[in-house]
Amino acid sequence: MNKLIIGITTYNWVRCCSGVVFSDKDKYDLLILTKDTYRSIIRCDNLCHNAVFEQRLHDLTRLSNSLKLRKMNNLCLCNIKNNTEKLTVQLALYIKLSGVDAIFCEYHSLLKTIFTRFIEQNIIKSNQLCYFGNVKPNLKFTITDEVFNKKKELKNLMIGANNKLELNTFNKVEYFWSE
Repeated sequence: MNKLIIGITTYNWVRCCSGVVFSDKDKYDLLILTKDTYRSIIRCDNLCHNAVFEQRLHDLTRLSNSLKLRKMNNLCLCNIKNNTEKLTVQLALYIKLSGVDAIFCEYHSLLKTIFTRFIEQNIIKSNQLCYFGNVKPNLKFTITDEVFNKKKELKNLMIGANNKLELNTFNKVEYFWSE
């Protein structure tokens, strides 16, 4: 099975679903939607946007390698709300051309609207999609101690983190919402 993780920013997906990736033998792709340069790096407020982008891209590459992700892509959108049509087309093409069987998507009202449209248009089925992040969960996945330790080690690869919350909120249970 080919599975796709969609994150809005560079790191949220790591704390929310990297345990599932470590625990699963299926192949995962990662798709980050934003360029994520509007948030500074901890203790590096004066770095230019290009330096922030390059550091986070480097971190994503290292995280992808550590998790043995099949592919990692960044759409480099500055703001997903201002690029709705472009985002919709890019997601539809990526899902269809990559043969994605399951999607783990960071929750955002715009993405919910797009994926509802995809379900109505039979681009995906509702059972292929689950959300993580700011949602009331109806699914939970508990990871083993071994996987949890691997997951905690990933924070050492997150050099470009914006705040300590991104680095210190790793849990042994990962929560998802699915229709």
